[in-house]
Amino acid sequence: MSQALYRNPIKEAAIFLDTNLPDHYRVYNLCSQKGYDPLFFHYRVQRVMIDDHNVPSLDDMLNYTASLRECHCHPLQRRQRCGKGQWQ
Repeated sequence: MSQALYRNPIKEAAIFLDTNLPDHYRVYNLCSQKGYDPLFFHYRVQRVMIDDHNVPSLDDMLNYTASLRECHCHPLQRRQRCGKGQWQ
């Protein structure tokens, strides 16, 4: 099955966020296996390296939650390489 059938094109996701939440979002990539160009989201991206089907380290989780608390925007998460709804 082609990934294009179930993954949202990253350009469309960026346009949607810029249109609906201009300058008020941060993307959290919680997947260690697949990254993407943070330029699409104006470098408002934080990556937490979590292997698929695993939990993050305590240090990573504390840094992630601290970032969420200080973020005065809408946090958006991308996770699970095997799941649907990822950006391509």
